[in-house]
Amino acid sequence: GAEYNQSLINSKQKADQYSTISDKAALNLGVYAADIGYLSSYGKTQEAIDYLNACKRLADNLGVIGSFDVSVLKSFESNIGNKDSLAIILNRSIQKTDAYLKDDSRNKLAALILTGSFVEGLYISTGLIKSYPKNILPDDSRNLILTPLMRVILEQEKSVDELLKMLGSIEQTEPVGGIVNDLTALKASYRALNIEEQIKNNRADLVLTDKNLAEITSIVEKLRKSITG
Repeated sequence: GAEYNQSLINSKQKADQYSTISDKAALNLGVYAADIGYLSSYGKTQEAIDYLNACKRLADNLGVIGSFDVSVLKSFESNIGNKDSLAIILNRSIQKTDAYLKDDSRNKLAALILTGSFVEGLYISTGLIKSYPKNILPDDSRNLILTPLMRVILEQEKSVDELLKMLGSIEQTEPVGGIVNDLTALKASYRALNIEEQIKNNRADLVLTDKNLAEITSIVEKLRKSITG
């Protein structure tokens, strides 16, 4: 698989600059949550804890009380090295946040956190493919290694639809309007690939190429820049 790439995650140093604007804070709370998932999957536990602290600061500023509380941080720290436990702790934390947002019918906040998380996950995935060396292996071998990642990216078309539906139900002020425009372009880019049809006709090989992902990658980069910038 692809090696860990530090440059793909959002700098935790930026957390303070996001904290004063609630929309930015919500979007980047989602971004950092995805970064924590990426760090954890590569066993970068100390960095994941640092990012969890950044999440806690943003969550506190947003008033998402209790979801990133001290007990979560403590149990996270004491379970270093145990990926399963870390996943359970993070999951519990996210569920608590989700329940809190639902209880308070904070639809906008929930939508923005999910959007940030989704975009960051897609950004990391497309970034891993884009940054994977092209001159080490023949194209066939390279594509074989990257195929699982390409599949994950190509399977997100429905998620983009769902995200657009969710964002469509909240006030279309900025940054929501800009994000909706970019996600709409992303949806069109997915549609143009006609993925399901190709796979049905057993031509997945036509879809699973860097070239086909180039436009998706470019839109995702633009989206991510607008969220984290």
